[in-house]
Amino acid sequence: MSLPRCNKCGVQMKWGKIFKSLWLGYKPVICEKCNTEHKIAFSSRGVVSFWIVTPMVFLGPFLSNYFNLNIFITILIMISISIFFSFFSPFMVKYNENSK
Repeated sequence: MSLPRCNKCGVQMKWGKIFKSLWLGYKPVICEKCNTEHKIAFSSRGVVSFWIVTPMVFLGPFLSNYFNLNIFITILIMISISIFFSFFSPFMVKYNENSK
């Protein structure tokens, strides 16, 4: 599991650029070396959504029931879980060269 590379020149994309791209609605990432624009693959959108939402949906209510927490704390935990899992999403995405 590693960060994606540019399809044209092979330079590894930066974690911060990919993370920002994912949080800004899957914006294209531009290679720093050859200026090639890369769009996230459609299948990767589903993987990222699944990776962020599923742990939040299952772990949040489980922890709420197990520790008998109120709804406000449960929502904070669910948001924290989704943010935590989103930090790993740049390692799971695939990019395709954007044809203009």
